[in-house]
Amino acid sequence: MKSKKMKILLVVMVIFLSAFTGLMFYAKTLVSPANIKKLAIENLEKTFPNAEIEIGELELGIGFSFTVSGNKLKLKLKKNFGGTNLFSVNDIKIKIPLWSIILSGGSATIEVDKPELTYIETADSGNNWAKARGEKVNEPAKPTASA
Repeated sequence: MKSKKMKILLVVMVIFLSAFTGLMFYAKTLVSPANIKKLAIENLEKTFPNAEIEIGELELGIGFSFTVSGNKLKLKLKKNFGGTNLFSVNDIKIKIPLWSIILSGGSATIEVDKPELTYIETADSGNNWAKARGEKVNEPAKPTASA
């Protein structure tokens, strides 16, 4: 009787371990450093069309959570919009639990080391972030000639 229960438990554990390994392999095929970098750049370009985006090399770690580590992230206004820095960070680490990916929901942890954020308010165009987002800023009213 005891050996039957042990065999059943062993079979269930092997099935669970096989399913977990299969899920890990499937998730790894969906997520690669190149795909993450491409997706990040595409989304940042949509959000900040007037900014240059620079992302350094990414590394992917897999376990009970996916860990994406990068050595550089930089947003900068394009030269024809002033060329000022918007945001930069030397080291970034993003941790996403495996169940968040599988269930398409949950939370992620983002750690940044020494972030630099620049916000410049200007009289004619609002601020540097509005320029980066491509927002139309209210320009000062032009004086009208009276007849």
